[in-house]
This record gives sequence, C-alpha cells and structure tokens, in this order.
Amino acid sequence: MIRKNSDALEGNDVSMTQDYIRKAVDEGDDTDFRSVPWVNATEFINANGWMIVGVFADIEKFLNKGKVEIVVGIITCCTPNVLGDLTVTLKDVSGLISGTIHHKVVANETLKMALTVGSVLELKNTSVFSPKQSGCHYLNITMRNVVKVFYMDQVLSVTEIV
Repeated sequence: MIRKNSDALEGNDVSMTQDYIRKAVDEGDDTDFRSVPWVNATEFINANGWMIVGVFADIEKFLNKGKVEIVVGIITCCTPNVLGDLTVTLKDVSGLISGTIHHKVVANETLKMALTVGSVLELKNTSVFSPKQSGCHYLNITMRNVVKVFYMDQVLSVTEIV
C-alpha cells in the first residue's frame, strides 16, 4: 500500500489494488512470501480450491460479528508476555496485524515448537479486538482458531495433535 501510494503521488500508472499487491509480491524483495512455509501454505490452500486474500490492510471489510472467517499470515515477530501468551505480528499480502496467541495454544509442546518467526498460521473464525478510539485491530488467537501451522518444511494440523 505504501509503495502504491508513493507511485500514485509520483504520477506512475497504478493498477487495481489486488493486481498491484500481486505484482509487488511477485517482483518485490520480500523474502517472506518466497519462504518454504508460505509456499507450502499457498499450495495447500490453492489445492483445496481456496484463494489467499490479504485481509489485514482492510480488515473491517472482512469482519462478520467481530470475527474474520479465514486468516493466513506469516509470523514476523513473536514474544512471550507475562500472562504466558505470545504476542505476535502477522503479515499477509496486504499488510501487518498484531495479535495474541492464548497460553493454552503455547502450552501444547508440539505447537510451541512450530510457533516461531517465519511460520505461517492458517486460522478460522478468529476474534478481532478493535478499541474504538485507536482504530487499531488485534487478533485473539485460541486453540479453537488454529487450523494448521506451516513451519520449515512441515505442516501441523491441529486436529491431529489435539
């Protein structure tokens, strides 16, 4: 989005947002979208007839009763907090969003190993916390939301480990 806005200000030809994002990802220098976990997640999602759609930049458009139906994002930052949860930053093709992974997810030893920077999370029906004054949005990730974790060259399906 930043690149698109700067191109528009400079008078360069700017295409539709989705086309522009696709072009930026294909031509960009963002190695996250060329990583093995992201490629594996993309292949899995495409094989099931779905499509990865960037939701973070315009999350309000995807909200339904305070939840987002499907989220696929790369963990770019991951730090534990005093409650035993993980504070994370996720990135999709449209942007970044912060969130918290509940301590019960982290308590699962198999998931704990997979929840690292560079891993890709596939989440379903994820609650979004949106403080009215700030305009920011935060994901609230629980065990119920985690569908798959793509990390290194492996895939964890939560239904297999729970």
